[in-house]
Amino acid sequence: MNGHTATPWQVGRTLHTPQTKEWPAWAWEKNEHQERLGIYRNFRAEDQGTSRIVIAKAIPDALGSQEEAEANAAFIVRAANSHAALVEALRAVEWVGLLMGDHTCEMCPQCWSHKQGGHAPDCQLDKALRAAEGD
Repeated sequence: MNGHTATPWQVGRTLHTPQTKEWPAWAWEKNEHQERLGIYRNFRAEDQGTSRIVIAKAIPDALGSQEEAEANAAFIVRAANSHAALVEALRAVEWVGLLMGDHTCEMCPQCWSHKQGGHAPDCQLDKALRAAEGD
């Protein structure tokens, strides 16, 4: 997991449960603002959010207004999920199979090094992957 909680992450939201359906509109809105500050993993409506893992909470006092804090939480979620998707896409093209006579060699399309020997020291693809994964 590279030292962080796996994606996908989500911004919280108030779930429609038997309890929340009884709330007045002001209580719903107050809770919704609090939920939108949260960044979660494994947020599922099926279990009424009980299995969710709290990753972080944005704090309006430190970040400015409630709206700014909610926007920051949403941005963090998008960035984390995009980061994971980009790393996955780079890993998918890290080594390509090239037909060399009667056999196939796996090589990096950036530095043209063989997979068995690893990337060249100045390979941009390897540097990008290692930076993205925190190595």
